[in-house]
Amino acid sequence: MVFLKALCLLILNTGLGWLFVFAIKTFFFYPRKPLYLGKKRIPFTPGFLHRKHELYMSKLHKWIEEFWSAINDENNADTYIYKWEQKAYDIVWEKLNALNRIKYLPGVIVFNIRKFVALLIFEIVKQFFRNFVPYLAEKYEIQLKIDEICAKIDVDTALYFFNKYVYRYLWFFFVGFATLVGFYNFVLFLILH
Repeated sequence: MVFLKALCLLILNTGLGWLFVFAIKTFFFYPRKPLYLGKKRIPFTPGFLHRKHELYMSKLHKWIEEFWSAINDENNADTYIYKWEQKAYDIVWEKLNALNRIKYLPGVIVFNIRKFVALLIFEIVKQFFRNFVPYLAEKYEIQLKIDEICAKIDVDTALYFFNKYVYRYLWFFFVGFATLVGFYNFVLFLILH
């Protein structure tokens, strides 16, 4: 009887490991539609990826639209592209502060050199973000490719790749670990009884 109780510990731990992996998969992918109990929706339905898929795709499209509007609005100091340009200017301005240590160079010349180089870097960064990046995006049709990818990425594709590349290894790891813990409990239970 003691041996059967110890064997039950081994089976219980292995079952808990399998249940944990099954719960992870269920949380992310199942059910596909919301479930209701009466008129109230059951929490965590539909699965996490089904709930968040549209949110993430809309955030991606929103980020792209914000990028295009920031490129076109050169005078708005609130856009992050303008902040990057200003940061490049500030970094170069601070780095060229070392010119002040040159003893026999007049302050007016140092100021003009610092201002010229900082403005040059500012304009290079500005041209890169506002002209070169849009040129590349237009040439390689980035917006079209992003729309195609968003259309192809659905939860069933994610489930396929999860099953193919993640689920098996996750199952081996957690069920194997739980089985080892169960075997340890099995031996410990037999030793103590």
